[in-house]
Amino acid sequence: MGFSFARSLRGATALSAAVLAGSLVLGTGTQAQAQGTSSETPPGYLFTLGDPLKSTGQQLADMGIYFNGANVGVFYDNASGGRQTGAWWTNDASVGMDFDMTKLAGIPGAKAHILFDDRASAFPPKFTGSWWGIAAEYGSVETFQLSELSWEQSLFDDHLRLLFGRIGPLGDFSTFDVYCNFYSQGVCGNGPPGYYFNNSAVYNPMATWGFRASVKPTLSTYIRAGIYANEAGGDPFYSTTNHGFTDWGLAHANGVFVPFQIGYDSIDQNYPTHLFIGGYYDSSPYIVPATASQFSYMDRGRTDFYFGIEQTVYKPDPKGSRQLLMFFEPQWVVQGQATIPVSFVVGAVFEGPFASRPHDTFNVAFDWAAYNHRFANAAAFDAGIPGSLVAQTENWVEVSYSIALAPGLAFQPFIQYFTNPDQVPFTYNPKVKDAFTVGFATVVVLNGLLGLPGLGHSN
Repeated sequence: MGFSFARSLRGATALSAAVLAGSLVLGTGTQAQAQGTSSETPPGYLFTLGDPLKSTGQQLADMGIYFNGANVGVFYDNASGGRQTGAWWTNDASVGMDFDMTKLAGIPGAKAHILFDDRASAFPPKFTGSWWGIAAEYGSVETFQLSELSWEQSLFDDHLRLLFGRIGPLGDFSTFDVYCNFYSQGVCGNGPPGYYFNNSAVYNPMATWGFRASVKPTLSTYIRAGIYANEAGGDPFYSTTNHGFTDWGLAHANGVFVPFQIGYDSIDQNYPTHLFIGGYYDSSPYIVPATASQFSYMDRGRTDFYFGIEQTVYKPDPKGSRQLLMFFEPQWVVQGQATIPVSFVVGAVFEGPFASRPHDTFNVAFDWAAYNHRFANAAAFDAGIPGSLVAQTENWVEVSYSIALAPGLAFQPFIQYFTNPDQVPFTYNPKVKDAFTVGFATVVVLNGLLGLPGLGHSN
């Protein structure tokens, strides 16, 4: 298959997110290694830079040193509805290095990773009213983060894969590569919005102390689990800048996030199937809000389950790379009070919708989330309105088309429509019924653009 922006953006961060995921990384290097240094434009692109750093990158790769980098800039305009109309820009830049420790130090199956991230954004909910549904690059602060400093180890003929250090907890669970084709928080990078918003795990680009183990009984199956420290107060990204450089202690940790997942990845490359089922336990305390008839109280512990399927359903050429795939993932809470007890995402991605544009993608996704009645009643109590005026569900749809301009460079216009924006950060206004947003993203993956080989993670 040709260069893939979604797979490249996920390949080097072990998001997602995610994160970016997403999430943002940084190329697998397959395209860069396949291309020559010629300036001839590869089929399906408008131009190429001609892999100017391929030779230098390959010399470093031969020593076990790999560079990666990416930048995702997104323009949004809340054209109608929401709390107010207006436009804003978000930007996420990342740069890092991967080290093949077999080449560098003779340690079989070992890799080391370091990643830095700079992110800036406005505060999207003040426009759309949706805390759950838009913009993975939440602000309104500018942050420079140490996003990862980790060691990866493959053992027993690659049947056991370990990752530990300062890492993000969400990139290896409840996600498909194509989720970061989208710019709604409810899709990129962990699918259903309840997965992220119901726990206290830190989110990309932040990192925490963590450990993840993946067991591969066969080539097409895996069992994965991890344990990660939670930050006091939940995800501190919204109020913490320059995180990850001086706060390496555990004094501010107030619990652990323990995800697990079992998966199957079809080795039938013509019509591949990807399946997983999993969940998590979050031990951190949280506040259950007051309502007109109930006092607030502190609780601890939440458990969530989910499953996902991604299936290729159509290919113009059964042996080609152009394909239409569909995905579906629900999640539900089985223990504890959670803001979103049930949610799901469903969508489709056509990779190479036209024969002359094999690297473009057409993307559509629909999210649905149900509110916890206790939290909905709390919103009504806070606003001084009857509970019947607070919507019990929120849903949104996103449609986009990604244009591959060059290897490692894409332009992606999109539209998003929200019904019943949750207005979580604000006093609930029952007159806010929907929001319509238009925008575009520019995606740069340096490995593909400059011809740098990549290493990434072994997921």
